[in-house]
Amino acid sequence: MLCSPGPHLIPISTATRAGSDTLVFALGHGRDSLAGLRDDPNAAICLMGEEVAFTACGSASVIREQLDAAPRIAALALRVDRVQDHLAEGRTEMLDGARWRRLDPAIAEADAAILTELQALVRE
Repeated sequence: MLCSPGPHLIPISTATRAGSDTLVFALGHGRDSLAGLRDDPNAAICLMGEEVAFTACGSASVIREQLDAAPRIAALALRVDRVQDHLAEGRTEMLDGARWRRLDPAIAEADAAILTELQALVRE
């Protein structure tokens, strides 16, 4: 989940790690979250899954205005200032994460292409 100024909380399906202090993800040009981040870059990504739950807080910026795989999608980087590990105290165990799938095969294919391009950006 991406939490950005507004506040806006939206699921993101394309986040990937880009080093020890950076996450890269994609947002559509029409998203209120993207507009909000342009005005105020403070953001957080919360990830919850089997045996993991953390929130990475920092500053987000556009690193590519449009992707080759999807011209109406921007690539962003979250430079992480701090991480809150929600399982650190050992009082909670994450058994599973949110399970979802794209119902439209074309959208699922586009998501895969976007993630592949983001991973290539990370390797640059």
